[in-house]
Amino acid sequence: MGMITSRVLQNADIAALERLLLDAPQYNVFHLSVLSESGLGGPTWAVGVFLDGAMAGAVMASRGTGGVYYTSSDEQVLDALANIVRERSMNGRLALLSGHSSLLDPFLPLVRSSIGGRMDRCDFCVLTRPTPQAEHTGQDTAAAGAPVSQSAPRDPQWRSPRMAADADMERLIDFYLPGFYSLARLPTREAWRDRLSDQLAFRTLFLIEDSEGRVVSAALSSAEGGGAAMLGGVATLDEYRGLGLSTLCVGALCEELFAQGVRSVGLFYLKDNVPAARVYARLGFKPASEWLLVPMGLGIVFG
Repeated sequence: MGMITSRVLQNADIAALERLLLDAPQYNVFHLSVLSESGLGGPTWAVGVFLDGAMAGAVMASRGTGGVYYTSSDEQVLDALANIVRERSMNGRLALLSGHSSLLDPFLPLVRSSIGGRMDRCDFCVLTRPTPQAEHTGQDTAAAGAPVSQSAPRDPQWRSPRMAADADMERLIDFYLPGFYSLARLPTREAWRDRLSDQLAFRTLFLIEDSEGRVVSAALSSAEGGGAAMLGGVATLDEYRGLGLSTLCVGALCEELFAQGVRSVGLFYLKDNVPAARVYARLGFKPASEWLLVPMGLGIVFG
């Protein structure tokens, strides 16, 4: 039986924490992205659990949303992680646990008393960058896991997908502010400006405009780190749905991420979001079990 210790991690611990998270970057891309963008401190915290002096697990959160990762299923390690989750959720520092089912399903029985509301089980899918061999031989890229190339229909109503820039800020706020089914809703233009400023500075966003320059469809990477990315913010205005614009936008975004060196792109969506499932299947995303969203402690108060 090894010696278990735990402590709050500081910026000096980031290298060790990243080594732990890089064991499964697609499951930890949110944490890796935050570490590369802003490090620890302020709204971002992490507590590490050590087995005989080596980091064997960690709980990390930013702005109340966090996750748990562990490389050892040692009972003492899991108990220590559960204690951290219970304490942080009860004092309001952890409102939502977000993570892959392979990590959270074995862990949730240990923190059941701290779960604050209904858990969402989302479908999780992954798209992998095509191998050089697949590209060289002309192998079907959809079968290899790469996005199917989507060329924009020739229609004067809209323009081809392109990467967003700072100059698009106000039109992007106009697009996202009214809200879309299953997407985050922020209350004010200033809140969206703050969120989209970080998006344009650190991550990637693609948009499609109509002939008058109005944003009618968009998709973004909600996290990028460790050679992985997670997609989100995929939406199309009601009057433009059913025309394949989300498929075009996501396809262009994935191609750009792969060109930047990303090796895998993941995403999750609510199980009853049938239109989203069709878009991602068309682009070659493969099912990879489930992603769980679990309100913790005060999380039920904040929705």
